[in-house]
Amino acid sequence: KLLNEPIEVHKTYASNQSSKKEVRVSDLEGNIDVKFAKCCTPVPGDPIIGYITRGNGISVHTKSCPNIINNKQPERLIDVYWQNESTDKFPVKIQIIAHNTPSVIYDVTKNLSSLDVNIVGMNARVNDNNEGIIDLSVEVNSTDQLNDVISKLKSIKTVYSVFRVSN
Repeated sequence: KLLNEPIEVHKTYASNQSSKKEVRVSDLEGNIDVKFAKCCTPVPGDPIIGYITRGNGISVHTKSCPNIINNKQPERLIDVYWQNESTDKFPVKIQIIAHNTPSVIYDVTKNLSSLDVNIVGMNARVNDNNEGIIDLSVEVNSTDQLNDVISKLKSIKTVYSVFRVSN
């Protein structure tokens, strides 16, 4: 049965954290399982949309996600809205391309630490052009904080580029 009023959806990131009201879903009744899509890793501030999955609740995507843009079943899309606390953290992947120097990882981690941003994953390697490639997963509370992170990392002299990664 559909309603014209939104419901609140609770989602837990990990078993040791309590449920938080992070996303609100329109026009559905009852408890709905909501997950954030790994293909586009939405962060508060991103325009988002829900996709009604078969048997797995609602998957929240960015509206620019290729999986949503190429969706052939528009009847399965549903409006969702951010309703998170400023202390909530969301994982996002970024990639850094830099001059391969002994201090580049130190410079990156020092800058992230100054922004009080937690690194939850890192992979560093050298490409065929001897450039350092650093893949990071960081926790941010909004696209504003993500933009601050990217801007701060771009200010490192040895960094060529920094960008958000979609899976």
